[in-house]
Amino acid sequence: MTKKLKHDTSDSMQASARQIWQASLGAFARAQEEGGRVLASLAHDGAPLPPGAEAALMPGGAAQDRLEQVFEERVARALSTIGVPTEAALAALRVQVEELQRQVASLSAGAARPVKKVASKKKIAAPGRQVKKTS
Repeated sequence: MTKKLKHDTSDSMQASARQIWQASLGAFARAQEEGGRVLASLAHDGAPLPPGAEAALMPGGAAQDRLEQVFEERVARALSTIGVPTEAALAALRVQVEELQRQVASLSAGAARPVKKVASKKKIAAPGRQVKKTS
């Protein structure tokens, strides 16, 4: 019974997937066909640019500079909102990491040197006092 149910489910899933695939191919073909017509219609209906508008759209124009500035500000704000660090913050972190690496290297070099054992001094009793022996 379960084998038949699995087989029926598998067949229905394959049929559904095939139908979705065919629908997507049809939608793609229609978009290609109608997209060209829509583009041609828009180009036909469009009016020529007013005088001076062409200069504003050229690279390096004041309008483009302002648009780039607004775009950069909005992107920076969005990145800040989601917690992406700025370039300045990353540069400060790089400097801090380099300093920490230098400190670790100097401490590691100090630890590599052999440590001299200091001889323990024997306790000498002061006149009239005895030194306690610890066992």
